[in-house]
Amino acid sequence: MLIRTCALAFALACTSLAVADTFTVTTPAEFQAALTAAQANGQPDTITVEPGTYDVSGGTLTYTAVATENHSLTINGNDSDAVTLDGGAL
Repeated sequence: MLIRTCALAFALACTSLAVADTFTVTTPAEFQAALTAAQANGQPDTITVEPGTYDVSGGTLTYTAVATENHSLTINGNDSDAVTLDGGAL
């Protein structure tokens, strides 16, 4: 019985550990959702932006790191020559 209790406690402890997330985005809305999730999860994150032109002229992409943030956020263009963030006249 003690072994089962310890095994259950270990399993519960492991499931509560947060892991880094990787997001792949294809639209400005997905990009913002990934930024929002990365901002909130307290872990290192990577956002991969698929090729395309992303209209962000409405100032739609926001990310505010907590002052005590100690985790990285990496944003990669899947094909950096084919990814454009278009801010219009911003």
